[in-house]
Amino acid sequence: MVIMAVPFVLGFEPVAVIAFLALGGLVFAVTLVTHVDDEDLIPVSTHAAFDIAFIIAMAAGATAFAFVGQAAAAGLMAAASLSLVLIFSLTRWSPARA
Repeated sequence: MVIMAVPFVLGFEPVAVIAFLALGGLVFAVTLVTHVDDEDLIPVSTHAAFDIAFIIAMAAGATAFAFVGQAAAAGLMAAASLSLVLIFSLTRWSPARA
């Protein structure tokens, strides 16, 4: 949720706000769909694939923002991408069954 609020607080350009809202919303939606109840709507492997896609998209977004001179947006997008890499690497990718 932070990734969706910070662009407003920092006063990013409209394109950056839209990019952060879209990526933040997609990440949040995948999280909700995966953990909606005891029966997962999408498999854990699909969640992992989505996370990898989000990491790549955020890294590409950081590069694009840096290329057009939006340093603050590039830095935040790069930090979000690195955070997701850290979360991904620390996640146990097997369903927990009791």
